[in-house]
Amino acid sequence: MTPFLNVIGDWHFWALVVAYWLVSNAIGALPAPSSTSSQFYGWFFKFANGFAANLTRAAAGKIPGTEEKP
Repeated sequence: MTPFLNVIGDWHFWALVVAYWLVSNAIGALPAPSSTSSQFYGWFFKFANGFAANLTRAAAGKIPGTEEKP
């Protein structure tokens, strides 16, 4: 078998694919922060979406409650 087919046939590869899919969907299901959300949740929302490569959602500047406070 070729190295590519060896990777595709390995159960470890599919376990990682399923784990990434589950984590990505869990992060995608997080509700956007509102004006009543804590600063920590705003940070966590942006961090988690950046980690899951949901860059458009992580970089959204119009998320209420995530703007810097003086």
